[in-house]
Amino acid sequence: MKIRDYFTKHDKDTTRIVLSYMLDKSFSEVVYNQDYEIDSDMVEKIDEVFDKINTGYPIQYALKKWNFYGRDFDIDEDVLIPRRETELLVELVLKEKIDGKKILDIGTGSGAIAISIKLENPKAEVYASDISPKAIVKARGNAEKLGANVTFIESDLFENIGQKFDFIVSNPPYISQKDYDNLEKLLYFEPKNALLGGELGHEIYARIISEAKQYLNPHGKILFEIGFDQAQIVSELLEKSGFTNIKVHKDYGGYDRIVEGTN
Repeated sequence: MKIRDYFTKHDKDTTRIVLSYMLDKSFSEVVYNQDYEIDSDMVEKIDEVFDKINTGYPIQYALKKWNFYGRDFDIDEDVLIPRRETELLVELVLKEKIDGKKILDIGTGSGAIAISIKLENPKAEVYASDISPKAIVKARGNAEKLGANVTFIESDLFENIGQKFDFIVSNPPYISQKDYDNLEKLLYFEPKNALLGGELGHEIYARIISEAKQYLNPHGKILFEIGFDQAQIVSELLEKSGFTNIKVHKDYGGYDRIVEGTN
């Protein structure tokens, strides 16, 4: 089987992505080397991936990995699929002076945020928590694979957190029940507790913000990823809890994506 055979059988964009991941080649190498002969063992694995995708399975879960901030993270249905918009949260933290600073990532999932921060700045002291024991196992596996020294804690928000931090970051579940009921089918493969933020969608922010000041050092910062229409409500929650210097950052598509506040 040659690369070109897959392009004739399947959607071009999907084929380009699948073969890039499975053959460990760049997109351009896949496109411009279509006479490349794929060995039979790999053909069998690639066909299994396409069989899953063709039944409506998300490409990320079919591949069992996805790229975030330039690195491939192992994922499955126990963790949220890392998304490009979330990379902005990492970028904003890395712009801060975080050498020697303590950072907590709440709801870490695959560990993508915490691990990326640690690998980009090894001098930062990074912790990550999640309520899901399966997510913690997956995150620890990614940290070991990528060589990131991150401390993982199984915890419902701050329940098992016993210290203070200079930065708290979180991409919590923020979809309302109404929006969850109308999601595209592919998203229902992702863990519900990583998507559904409550009846209104912003309840999880209120829970975190109500306790966060107890776990932040003076002048510490909190940064949230938000839904495109949640900047005002999250900003108001921060302000009511005494946070200052509240800022909203737009993502690469021009949508409100990150809200930050200072203790």
